Amino acid sequence: MVLTLFQFIGGLCLFIYGMQMMSDGLRAAAGSALRTILSRATAGPVRGLFWGTILGLLAHSGAATTMTVSFVNAGLVSLGASLSLIYGANVGTAVAMQLFSLNLGLIAWGVVAIGYLIYAISRNPRLRHAGLALLGFGLIFVGMETVSAAITPYRDTMAPWLALIRGDTFGGRLLGIGVAAIISAILTSSGAMIGLCFTLINAGLLTSFDGFFPIIAGARIGTCAVALIASISMNCEARRSAASHLFFNIFNVALALLLYPLFRYGITATAADPLRQAANLHVMMMIVAAIPLLPFNKWVTAMLRKSIMPKALLPEPSHLSPDLLIRPERAIYATIHEIRRMAKLCSRNMIINGELMLHNRKEMRRALDANEIVINEIRIAVGDYLEQLTG
Repeated sequence: MVLTLFQFIGGLCLFIYGMQMMSDGLRAAAGSALRTILSRATAGPVRGLFWGTILGLLAHSGAATTMTVSFVNAGLVSLGASLSLIYGANVGTAVAMQLFSLNLGLIAWGVVAIGYLIYAISRNPRLRHAGLALLGFGLIFVGMETVSAAITPYRDTMAPWLALIRGDTFGGRLLGIGVAAIISAILTSSGAMIGLCFTLINAGLLTSFDGFFPIIAGARIGTCAVALIASISMNCEARRSAASHLFFNIFNVALALLLYPLFRYGITATAADPLRQAANLHVMMMIVAAIPLLPFNKWVTAMLRKSIMPKALLPEPSHLSPDLLIRPERAIYATIHEIRRMAKLCSRNMIINGELMLHNRKEMRRALDANEIVINEIRIAVGDYLEQLTG
C-alpha cells in the first residue's frame, strides 16, 4: 500500500514537472515572440482572443495569465486588452489538453529519449529549449501511465468515494466542483487536475459525462489562484486583470451548469470514448464562454474597476504603441517618454531603498520587488521596440 501511494504521488509529481518543463521550454524557444503576441492583443478583441489562444498553447492558462497580468502591471498591456488575451489563453490551454487525451503512453519513452538527445547534442539555444519542451511532453505521459498503474488495482475501493462527487444531482456537481477547485489550487495547475481526470477515466473509474464534468469544471476555477496570488504585490489594474480570470472561469462554469442537459447531449454526441468526451467538454466550455463575452469587454472592464479598488488611481500606461513605428520620429519620442516612466520608478525605488535602511518593513520590500519587475519589463520592451524601429 505504501509503495502504491509513493507510485501515485511520484507519477503525479512527474506529470506536473513535465507540464512545467514543457511550458518553460516552449516559452524560452518562442523568446521575444511572446512579447509580440502580447503587444498585438491591443489591435482588437478578436485578434486578442486569437493571440491569447496561441499564448495558451505555448504556456498553460495559469502561466499565461500570470504573464499577461505582469504585462498589465508594467503598463505594456491595458486592462481591456488583457481580457481577450485571458479568454484566449483558456481556450488555448483546452486545445493543448486535447493532446494529453490521446493514447500516447506507448511512445512516451521514445519522446523522452528524443527530447533529451536534442537538448544534449544541439548547440542552438532555441533548439535546446525545444528539446526540453519535448522531454517535458514525454514525461507528462509517463506520469499519467504511472498514476494509472497505481490506482487501477484499487478501482473498487475508490469507486464509492468518487460516486459522492458524481454529476447525477445538482448537489453532487457543486460538491465535485468545490473539491476539484481546492485540489487544483493546491496543485497550482488546472492541467494537472484535468490530467488526473484523464487518468481516472483510463483506469475505468470515471465512465460517463456525469463523472468527469465536476472535475473539469472545478479545475477551471482552482487554476485562478495562480494569477490571484501573483497579483497581490502588483498595481490595481494588474489585480483587476487577475480577477478577470476568476470572473471568466466562474462564468463558464455557471453557464455549463445552467445548460447542463445541452452540454451533456452535445458532448456525448461528439465521441463514444469518455476520454475524448472529457477533452471536448473542456474545449466547449471555454469557447462557449469566450465568444459571448468578447463584445462586452468595455462593460467588463468598467465592472472590474468599480468592484476592485475603485478609488485607486490608474497607473501611467506604456507609450510604446506599435502604430507609431511607421513614423520613426514619433516612435523615438514615445521611447523617450517610456524611458522617463522607467526613470520615475527607479527614483521611487531609490527612495524606498533609503527608507529600508532605516526601517526594514515587509510591505516596503514587496513594493521594491514589484517595481523592479516592472522596470525590467519596461527595459526589455524598450529594447524590442527599438529593434523593430531600426528594422
